[in-house]
Amino acid sequence: MSESFGTKKLQELGSLKLHLLRSARELSIQQFEVMQSDDVATLLTVLSRKSEILDTLRTLQKDLDPYREQQPEDRHWDSEEERLACRKTFDEIDRLLEELTQMDNQALDQMTQQRDAMASQLAQFATAEAVQNAYASSFLGSEDDSQSGDYVGLSLEG
Repeated sequence: MSESFGTKKLQELGSLKLHLLRSARELSIQQFEVMQSDDVATLLTVLSRKSEILDTLRTLQKDLDPYREQQPEDRHWDSEEERLACRKTFDEIDRLLEELTQMDNQALDQMTQQRDAMASQLAQFATAEAVQNAYASSFLGSEDDSQSGDYVGLSLEG
């Protein structure tokens, strides 16, 4: 592979990675919106699409591995403009990766809060049910006592 082809390929891979990261960011925004509406089916669809993009990004990372071993100043560029454009692309990639990391951390925090709130509600329901069952048991136990003859009542007979 010639050096010029290598830098053109690097530019192509960078552009593709940037496109995929922008798509992932859009899905992260959708994820936040869907999480607010508690629409689990749509959330799963968004997460599935996001997972597909992340899988593609992992494959793309392997294609970029040889370039990590190269020193940027050792690459041959057809022009300074191409080098600067490529640098700009990878700077934007770095910025988007940081933004996506923050968004994912926020989403995780929000989902954790929602899970904890749901667990608290379930615990309250379980406690309420236990109290209701205990009350019902004690009430039914009293009725059983009255029907078994242990209840002393007034007799109208004789």
